[in-house]
Amino acid sequence: MAVKVNFYSLPQFQQAGLLYSSDLKPILKQSISEKIQYFIHKKTEGTELFNKKDYPAALEKYHQSLTLFRWIENKNPNWNNRQINDNDLIYKNEELTEDVKSCLITSYLNIAICSLKLEQWKEAELACDEVLKIDDKSVKALYRKAQAIASPSSAGAEEYQKSMKLLKQALQIDPKNLVVWQKFNEIKEISEERVISGECKKNLREAAPTPFTNPINELDDMIAKWEYMVNHMSTSTDSSEVHKFQKNLEKIKKYKAQLKSSLAGLTEKELTKLKTNKFGIDISDYIVSSEIKEAKNKGVELIRNYPLPIKESWGGWFYISLFIIIFLALLAYSLESKGIYS
Repeated sequence: MAVKVNFYSLPQFQQAGLLYSSDLKPILKQSISEKIQYFIHKKTEGTELFNKKDYPAALEKYHQSLTLFRWIENKNPNWNNRQINDNDLIYKNEELTEDVKSCLITSYLNIAICSLKLEQWKEAELACDEVLKIDDKSVKALYRKAQAIASPSSAGAEEYQKSMKLLKQALQIDPKNLVVWQKFNEIKEISEERVISGECKKNLREAAPTPFTNPINELDDMIAKWEYMVNHMSTSTDSSEVHKFQKNLEKIKKYKAQLKSSLAGLTEKELTKLKTNKFGIDISDYIVSSEIKEAKNKGVELIRNYPLPIKESWGGWFYISLFIIIFLALLAYSLESKGIYS
C-alpha cells in the first residue's frame, strides 16, 4: 500500500504541480510533442527573466515547465477554498521517454540554479536529487547540489566533506571541467581555513589565563590544603619545618581576616583589576598570570601526592613559595590602597 505524502511537506517545485495544474489543464491534455513545444516556450521566458536577474519570476516559469510533465490533480473541485486533503490528490507523471527525460532534467536544473540565486538551499538540493534519479552522471546536478550543501552560513565540516565528495564524483565523469575544479578547490580551501580557525580558537581558549576569582575563596582553598599538609607530614620531617608551616598557616589565616575586611564591597571585576605596582607585578599581564597558574597547579599536584618525605618535595615547595610571595604582594598593595597601613 502506497504511503500518503503530506502535500505541505513537499518541495515548492512539486507543490507547483497542483497550483498550476488548473491553469495548464488544456495543455496537459495535449500530446507530448505539443507539450514539448509549450515547454520550450516557457523555458525561453524563464531564461529571459533569469538573465534580467528576476529570479522569482524566472522560477515561476520553470515551475510551469515542470508541471507539463509532472503534475497533481485534486478530486475536490473546491480545493482552492480550503485546506488541501492528501486523500484527494492524484499524482500524475508522463511516461519517461528520452524527450521527457530531457525536459525534466532541464526543468529541475533551472529550478536548482534559480533556487541557489534566491538562497533556497534545500530547494536547490532537492531539485538536483530529482535530476540524479534520472541521470546519476549529470555533472551539472552534482555541481549544483554541492553548491547547495556548502553555501549556507551554517555549513560546517560535515557539509564541506559532502560537497567535495559530490564534486569528486563530477570530476570522475568530467576530469577537465575547470568550473568544477575551481569550486572543489574553493570549498577545500574554505574547509581548511575553518579547521585552522577552529584549532586556533581552541588553542587560545586553552592558553588564556584563568581570571582571578575572589581572593577570599582562594585563601580558603589554600588554608585547607596547608592544614592537610601540616596534619599529614611524614614523621621523617624535621619538627622545625613543621612548626614553620604551622606558623605560616596562622599568618595566612590572619591575612585572610584582614583582607576580608579591606575588600568588603569590591566586585569581582574590581578584584581582577588590582595591580601590585609597588612590587612591580601586574597580575593582569598574561605571562605573570600564567606563571601564577602554573605555580599553583604544581603546588596542588604536590599536595595531592602527599605525604612525601620532605627531601623529595623541595621542587613543589618552591612553586608554593612563589605563589605565596606573589599573593602577599597583592595583599600588601590591597591593604595599602585601603589605608590599613597608612
